[in-house]
Amino acid sequence: MLLSKRRKSVSTALVKVLAVVALLFVGLPFIALLFRIEWRNFFSHVFTSENWSAIQLTLLTSILSLVISLIVGLPLAFLMATRNKWGKLRPVLAIPLVLPPVVGGVLLLVAWGRRGLYGGALFHFFGFSIPFTLVAVIFAQLFVALPVVVIMAEGAFLEVPRDLIDAARADGASEGLLFLRIAIPSAASGIAAAALLAFSRALGEFGATITFAGSLPGLTRTMPTAIYAALEADPASALSLSLLLVLMSGILMILMRRRLFAWVR
Repeated sequence: MLLSKRRKSVSTALVKVLAVVALLFVGLPFIALLFRIEWRNFFSHVFTSENWSAIQLTLLTSILSLVISLIVGLPLAFLMATRNKWGKLRPVLAIPLVLPPVVGGVLLLVAWGRRGLYGGALFHFFGFSIPFTLVAVIFAQLFVALPVVVIMAEGAFLEVPRDLIDAARADGASEGLLFLRIAIPSAASGIAAAALLAFSRALGEFGATITFAGSLPGLTRTMPTAIYAALEADPASALSLSLLLVLMSGILMILMRRRLFAWVR
């Protein structure tokens, strides 16, 4: 009995130690960042003309990417949740979530670049090139944010009582009416959580953006690419801008956690 109690206490202590190690591994870099910030010059470092331009551009493109993701992603998520054939597309939508970000940028280049499969025709017939433009930033953010909306919203739609949908169909309701009047209101909390996570993902997108859109000041330079550009030239500015992005992401995660709890309940 005594040996059993000792084993139990040892196993409990081991679990706690491993948990603390994990917590420290994630948390220590944030603490280090706080100690490296030049607090007296924090705002002057963050709100330089170039950084302010990057902040505005990041917020603008992230909002546009989120709106587009919701407009085209929610109908797809609804069909995937309610139609078995559409549900088979799930693995395809999940691929961008696990791809290295740089690969996402390469995929966008071979598709929409000036010599890309579709971008080449666009440039040939209309003289418009997408790479290294504001549109390219939105494309890069969409590539990572849209799958988040679809996968999470599908989960939310799956939680809508199937009897409710079947009853509405039996009464002659169209798919559009089911989607707008029943599915979306019933899955609102899950959709809100999906939107917050997708916005956060777009906000921090770096690899696909710098590969497909570059980092042109005032045109395609977002907050993550501005941090990368400032690391060597102005480290204090890079650290201050990093902290701002951490705070923004933290707020979004807190809001998303609340929406997820509301969805589960």
